[in-house]
Amino acid sequence: MLEFILPFETAGVGLGNPTLDVIPSTLPGHLSSRGSKDVLLCERVQVAGLSRLKLGHYASSFRVTVAPSVVIPERLHSKILVCFHGNASLGSCQCEKDEWKTSQKGLWNFVMSPYEDRYVDVKFIGEISGSVTVSVEEDFQRWRLFCLALGFFLLLLAPVVSSWVPFYYSSSMAIGILLVIIILLFQVFELTYKLSWINRKSQVRNLEGLRVWLFSYLCEEYWSALLLKERSEKQSFK
Repeated sequence: MLEFILPFETAGVGLGNPTLDVIPSTLPGHLSSRGSKDVLLCERVQVAGLSRLKLGHYASSFRVTVAPSVVIPERLHSKILVCFHGNASLGSCQCEKDEWKTSQKGLWNFVMSPYEDRYVDVKFIGEISGSVTVSVEEDFQRWRLFCLALGFFLLLLAPVVSSWVPFYYSSSMAIGILLVIIILLFQVFELTYKLSWINRKSQVRNLEGLRVWLFSYLCEEYWSALLLKERSEKQSFK
């Protein structure tokens, strides 16, 4: 069997083109004997990000969804694998084995930054006819704006608060108390580990002592039985 892969054109989705239906096909230049278990059907979709100059999308993230078409039976969904990565130099369907994901209730969901480019590799295992739909949508997250506003507020408040004496002493005490708590926790964990190790050693010693006692008890019973047998034989002989 001869197998080699040549580069091919990559389809893409983005905010301008949020949905794309793709049908995995045989890789160009990929030769395989019929009936082999090699993966012959594969397709790559690029998820195009935005320019970092577009600050209006700072509080957003991209949610990428891959869904098989309705013509593909649900029992075959486990034979559809998806790899979500950002390595443009990686060949199609060349992801590591642990990077391939199976469907979760018939869907694949991924989250990415709006300012990066990612790739979706889809491969079919076996003879599956049908398409998959790759879609991307912008997910606005308000908590990022809240954190940004809080950071600016603390930055503006820093010159005033840093010269405030109660804040100076309270922050120093808080740091000292935090360090003491960390040291105490470390000592407690270390003591717990030592006690657990001692308990394990004591358990081993108890088992060893039980084994020695049991062995000595069996030996004593054995010799006692031999002595009783010998005495009974002597009495019967007399």
